Amino acid sequence: MSLINFFGLGGLDERDKRCFVLGVDEQYFVFNMGISIPSFSRLGIKKIAPDFTWIEKNKSKIKGIFISSVNFDNVGGLLHLNNVIKDIPIYTSEIGKVILESFFNKNSMKNIKNYSDYTVKVVKPLEEIKLGNANITPFLILNSTPNSLGFAFNTKDGAVVILDDFMIGTENEKWYKNNIYQINQITKNNNLLLITSVGNISKPYGFTSPNHDLMPYIEKEIDIFENRRNIIACYDSDLFSIFKIIKYAHKMQLGFSIHNNVLYNLITKFIASDVLDCKKLLFFPISKIDKMEKGIILIAYNKQKIFNTITSICTNNEEFISLKKNDKFILAMPTTSGFESIEANVIDLIASNDLKWSKLPKSILEMKASSEDHKLIADMLKPKYIIPTSGLYYEFLDYKNIIKGNGCEENNILLLENGQSIVFENQNYNKGKTNWMELHEKYLGTNQEFGDVNASLLNERKLMSENGVVFISAYIKKNNADIKVANFDLSTYGVLSDTDFMKENLDKLKENLIQIIVDGYKDKSISQKELKNSIKRVTSKFYEKNIFKTPLVLSTLIDR
Repeated sequence: MSLINFFGLGGLDERDKRCFVLGVDEQYFVFNMGISIPSFSRLGIKKIAPDFTWIEKNKSKIKGIFISSVNFDNVGGLLHLNNVIKDIPIYTSEIGKVILESFFNKNSMKNIKNYSDYTVKVVKPLEEIKLGNANITPFLILNSTPNSLGFAFNTKDGAVVILDDFMIGTENEKWYKNNIYQINQITKNNNLLLITSVGNISKPYGFTSPNHDLMPYIEKEIDIFENRRNIIACYDSDLFSIFKIIKYAHKMQLGFSIHNNVLYNLITKFIASDVLDCKKLLFFPISKIDKMEKGIILIAYNKQKIFNTITSICTNNEEFISLKKNDKFILAMPTTSGFESIEANVIDLIASNDLKWSKLPKSILEMKASSEDHKLIADMLKPKYIIPTSGLYYEFLDYKNIIKGNGCEENNILLLENGQSIVFENQNYNKGKTNWMELHEKYLGTNQEFGDVNASLLNERKLMSENGVVFISAYIKKNNADIKVANFDLSTYGVLSDTDFMKENLDKLKENLIQIIVDGYKDKSISQKELKNSIKRVTSKFYEKNIFKTPLVLSTLIDR
């Protein structure tokens, strides 16, 4: 008999930040290492990762990291663990490896100290691998990432089947195949546990397919006879839709460009290797976007950056795109919880530029399982136990209510929270052996290092977002009625009621001011006499009675 345990470091009672651990006889297998892109209400925190303390402490027991769908929801946490897990192999698909190496390499990760490449191993669908005490068979599943995988672990007590986002259906695309109907052949109909993402469980639809295909909407919105640039925004994780849009541009001989360097390089690689059969695509590099008179400009980023980029374009603050009066915006991504307000503001900004725009209708679904997809897979596998993942608690409840009676007893559908470790032995869930681990979220700062997310941090950011000082430092030389500004510097500071760091930050500000003056002397903007007098004034008057003598600390506001 096997001793099987399972817990989530992220992805339980939340849609993102997926990281699950399966233990088989004290040997462990990790599934995904995701991050979360929080809503704008998280006060400047751009990315949140799970607490990977357990992984760091137990890395010698981890046999492998399995990535089912390579997107930042599933792999963004690798940034944090580069030095910890570099000796642990990562298992993924053929295309998954290509995408992973495009995300993480010495060039793109140049800000990471001592970065080293990961050990990535390609697994082939339906070919069993022996790892530790488990026989693992990957199989293809259908979602927005090409060549995505599910995994079946055959143990002495039955199979553990792990499904990331999936949907029932077929596609004619080469890299979007589906082995989901072959799971029972792999497991010999002996399925102990199904671990599955809840997907679209709470949306009022039957099967997701064919409601996942946005091309009828795109083709309706693009008038190929108009001399117009169509600026299409979609999430960079939705490669299925991105592939479809590229193929449409290729078919219609429209100009095409992508406003995302990583994705641009990835698509270029896909075209060169025939993953995308679009060799005659009129592909404009990012620097040449404004020379395109007619075609498609794809804005593809994560939830936060996509709105920031559109805002920059609409306010003429974008380096490569200058708006033209005939441009049209097509927002081809679903409305995301927590981002409704910023989306509304962006649409208002587009409209204020007198530009045409359209928004993806709610009837078009993400490539995730809806209620009938879930019913079918549960009835097909008939697992003894099911653990829903990657959803909010109300979605877990909806899942339980929909699935009960469809291949699994209601009491055997287990709703877990992050850090809740459960045990299966002798083919049964042992409730008495449930343990809880204390977890702390980590936020990712501009230096690509993580810090703790807690109430005091959020409160500090709230205070700094409401109270602050802007220092504009420059040396101004007036000569012949002209004002020349050299060595301009602007620093933004939040204000907290704490005096501990006051002197340190003021000293830094003073050093900056003096450096600006010295630089002015070096480039001959000021004379040696002016240099001495300016430094003397800064040094002698810096601590006079003014705002700097109040009990405030000036703390640089990260990511503002």
